[in-house]
Amino acid sequence: MSRWEWGAKVPAKWTALKAPDLEEEPKEGQVPAGIKTETSTPTWNEADLEFRYYRKELQNFMTHNPIMRILQPTQIGDQTGPVTAPATTDNKLEAIKILMNLLQEASLVAGAFDADDLFRPDLRILQLSMKERFDN
Repeated sequence: MSRWEWGAKVPAKWTALKAPDLEEEPKEGQVPAGIKTETSTPTWNEADLEFRYYRKELQNFMTHNPIMRILQPTQIGDQTGPVTAPATTDNKLEAIKILMNLLQEASLVAGAFDADDLFRPDLRILQLSMKERFDN
């Protein structure tokens, strides 16, 4: 018997997975999350739409900002509102401390990171990464 053949019994019931047709009409009752359906035409909940927008912006910031890529922060609580504006400093160690405090204030905690990687970037890059979210 070749190894291509089944050595054991084939399950009695195999179900084929089928992708939905693109031209198929959406089924009744299937409404994307975040859409109100009290009216005849679905409308977006403004607060939910705003929440999703800011969450996406934060996600983009966390994945593309070089300092955030080093820190790999994780959310530990519910998202909070605005955090205090970062203080400016000419000391790299103080800038890192301010950044860590901002993360904590935003209910984020830094993941495992190499401290040497965090101290390697120029002070200006640290300052820009802290202010980037406040200028938008």
